[in-house]
Amino acid sequence: MRTFLNWLVIACLLPGVIGAAGLFIYQYQQSRAEQKNSMVLTARALAQAVDNELLKVQAIAETLARSELLAKREFAAFHEHASDVLAGVGAGNNLLLSDEENHQILNTAVEYGTPLPPRKSTEQVRRVFTTGKPAISNLFIGSVLKRPLISIDVPVVVNGRVAYVLGIAMVPENFNAILQAQKLPSNWISAVFDTSGTVAARTLSPEKFVGKKANATLLKSMMESGEGSIESTTLEGIPVVSFYSRAPATNWRVAIGISRQSLWTALAHDLTMLATGVIALFAIGAALAWLMGRRIAHSITALTIPARALGEGNAAPIPSVEIKEAAEVASAIRRAADLLKAKDVQLTEAHLLAGFGTWTWDLRTNEVASSESMPIICGRDIPAFPEQRGTLLTVESWERINAAMQEALKTGQGYDLEIQVNHGSGVVRWMNAKCEVVLNEQNEVVALRGMLQDIHERKHANELLRQSEQELRKFKFFSDHANDSHLLLDTAGRVRYANQLASERLGYSEAELLQMHISDIESLYAEDRFKEIFAQSRQGRIQPFETTHRRKDESVFPVEVTATVLELHGEWLMFATSRDITERKQVEQRVRDAALHDTLTGLPNRALVMDYCERMLAAAQRNHGRGALLFIDLDRFKPINDTYGHETGDRVLQEVGKRLRDCTRHEDLVGRLGGDEFVIVLPHIDGDHRRARIVAQHVVDSISQPFRINTLELSISPSIGISYFTEHASDVNTLIHTADLAMYQAKQSGRANFHIYTPELEQQANQAHQLELRMRRALKNGGFKLLYQPVIDIKSGRLAGAEALLRLEDNDDEPIGPNSFIPIAESAGLIGQLGEWVAVEACRQQEEWMRQGLKVTMAINVSPLQLRQPAFAEKLGRIITDLGADPSYLELEVTESAIMENLNEAIEILKKIKSLGVKVALDDFGVGYSSLSSLTNLPLDKLKVDQSFVQHIERDQASRAVTEAILALGHSLKLDVHGEGIESENALLYLEEHGCNQAQGYWFSRPLPPNEFVRWYHEQWEAGASSSGWDRLKRMWSPRE
Repeated sequence: MRTFLNWLVIACLLPGVIGAAGLFIYQYQQSRAEQKNSMVLTARALAQAVDNELLKVQAIAETLARSELLAKREFAAFHEHASDVLAGVGAGNNLLLSDEENHQILNTAVEYGTPLPPRKSTEQVRRVFTTGKPAISNLFIGSVLKRPLISIDVPVVVNGRVAYVLGIAMVPENFNAILQAQKLPSNWISAVFDTSGTVAARTLSPEKFVGKKANATLLKSMMESGEGSIESTTLEGIPVVSFYSRAPATNWRVAIGISRQSLWTALAHDLTMLATGVIALFAIGAALAWLMGRRIAHSITALTIPARALGEGNAAPIPSVEIKEAAEVASAIRRAADLLKAKDVQLTEAHLLAGFGTWTWDLRTNEVASSESMPIICGRDIPAFPEQRGTLLTVESWERINAAMQEALKTGQGYDLEIQVNHGSGVVRWMNAKCEVVLNEQNEVVALRGMLQDIHERKHANELLRQSEQELRKFKFFSDHANDSHLLLDTAGRVRYANQLASERLGYSEAELLQMHISDIESLYAEDRFKEIFAQSRQGRIQPFETTHRRKDESVFPVEVTATVLELHGEWLMFATSRDITERKQVEQRVRDAALHDTLTGLPNRALVMDYCERMLAAAQRNHGRGALLFIDLDRFKPINDTYGHETGDRVLQEVGKRLRDCTRHEDLVGRLGGDEFVIVLPHIDGDHRRARIVAQHVVDSISQPFRINTLELSISPSIGISYFTEHASDVNTLIHTADLAMYQAKQSGRANFHIYTPELEQQANQAHQLELRMRRALKNGGFKLLYQPVIDIKSGRLAGAEALLRLEDNDDEPIGPNSFIPIAESAGLIGQLGEWVAVEACRQQEEWMRQGLKVTMAINVSPLQLRQPAFAEKLGRIITDLGADPSYLELEVTESAIMENLNEAIEILKKIKSLGVKVALDDFGVGYSSLSSLTNLPLDKLKVDQSFVQHIERDQASRAVTEAILALGHSLKLDVHGEGIESENALLYLEEHGCNQAQGYWFSRPLPPNEFVRWYHEQWEAGASSSGWDRLKRMWSPRE
């Protein structure tokens, strides 16, 4: 029975023992496989981290390669900028720039301008120039730093071609830091290899083995496959199992070596314990068969569930068992589960270090599995994909992933996207999402698997770099397009930056300026002096100041400098803005000149003339000397200015200025007071009293010569007044006043001559002033009167009209005729007011006579100034309308001079007058300078023969010839001809015989007041009512007083 029981127990126990042994063997093999996969995944994560580090540096290099400083060959500024960028992002050891001949242009490891040897990695540089693509070197010894380096080289494209190669050097310590950051067990040996298998970083003795080739066995295996494991020996000779993986982007390798003994000891120990337990079980089972049978079966059954779960890679609670062997099996299962969990934790930690998570979506079961790191890197739980829209993922990122996933299901092509994740911390973080499809044997998509990696810091670093570049480009853009020169100076006065305008204005290239001291540009600032100013400037703002800058060609120009002292990256700098004020200085000089010179002619103006005369007068008084002032006014200049325009008038004035200078000596002063008034000051005529006359005659002769302006030939003349100092004046104002009086006397004497001041001119001026005051009072108090002189129709002997003649008849003095006060009224500006009064009074009188039945044509004289007043014709029309006068019985008399001063303007005015129904007569004809052609264009009704010819008809043949010519001209133009100033019967007879139409003069009647004119008319009409025309003239029009 015992034997049967033993065999029964043995028979019952043996399957359990065999099963336990088999389970442990299976677990042993499974654990080895899973451990291998776990270690390979860890190596893969490390390889990805190496990739990220190299690609991050490559991204920085590519960003710097696009800098505008390189395109403009501003290497010094780029050297400083690149150093700041590398220091700011904490990536790379130094930057170097080389040309196509492999010459180093700059290296941030040394000061800019330090001589540099050729680069070592010539083949890689040549490849970048050839392909135009970035390249990552293997480990090499740097030519400058003389230590192991890795170089990430990118092309610098300028104008469509690779102009330079920019490289960022990394030292192996960068990768040692990555390995140390993984916090792998201290007995593990991890290493980073370049593409040739050379050790670039190592956790154990890196100073000894960096730069050496990997173990031959490991090197061969790494070169033949992307990732895996192999038993090998470390460079120290330690037997290890090596797990390796290749970085997908750079083809660098990462290997993790674990001592074989430490790796397999635990598993081997479990197998040994299993064998011992089986032997003990058989021994004890034989003795206690009947007692252990049931217990053994119970124990085996209890361990089945956790064993199965462990086989599936899951964990399950392990119950306590009473049998020792079963308990050990349970312990082994527990240890295996713990080991698997530890490996999972290690893998999760590796993922977290790399910001890396994985997921799998089984399309057959619709189950989604993800690594434990996924919620951690996202900072929140991972919902189902449809629920991730706007929650875990931004809407835009979800749409992109959804579209890419649908495309992957259709085409079998995965995706690689940069997306934005709503992190649990509230920050939207950038992540890299990759996906690939899983195909079955029928090439059907059965699953999707992918990874998610946090790249937020890398994106942030790139964004900071981009912003830095953008700010730098913005500053340089505004600086280079500024209207002022910009210089950045250090505390020693050395130029650290200069904008484009500074280079252009100073004539130096930017490279030359960067080698200069401020004292090379501004001699005021020697080095010691500048340091002192710089130190003072740190205590307070520098006030803008003016100085001069020196160009490369040694020329200087004025500038206004504004300087600001600031601190940048711990360094004190001075930012100086220099504004070129050359034009402002020139303007100021021109303003000073303009204040004393006439802008049109360049001659001294009134202010300078007055100042000069004051000094000459004072000198003459001190030295008992003598000088003269010539006051020059241009005759007939206004008609030229009005007819041909101000541009022509200005040209005439400029030419007059030149001719006046030609008439004088060097010590004489020629000035322009304004308008057409000039002066010549002769300061020294002590021994030559005739010199003022000689100069004046010279001026008359010169200015009277024709002026050729473009195609025009113009003629003017000067009227000159001469005043001597100190004989005629002891102050400037009196000197100019006396010369002005003499000039007016010259004009009244026929113009084109000169006159010397005499005291009588002052008396005449005073008389003219008194007369002006008298006229003003007369206008106010009714002191002007109109007298009317009859006009007789010679053929009929009847009264044809009356000429209104103005008289000043106030109670102050004797009556005065118009010849005495009209010139003064014109010069005093009273002619307009006076002429309007005459027109109103004459129209009023005509309307009154018309009501009384006396229809006579009223002739009104108009002065030249009155005719040229604005809206003269319109004003006349209003007067006629307001007073109810008949315009057909009105006649305006204008002089030749009034018309010929501006013929075209006069014709337009006369046409307007004619349009009112008023007749126009040309007065004093024969004494002016009108031409026949101009006369035919004038809208005239009558010519009046000047009385100077009529009064000399009886005794002067020339007067008779002129009179006959005027009569013939009037008849040919179908104009009435009017003879005035008739004082004898012979004169009247002569005019009648030659066809004169109308006559006027004292032989008929003197000018009469209105009431006397009416009485005279009735007396004469009654006396000759029955006589024929000529008889009536002889009997009725006897000479009257």
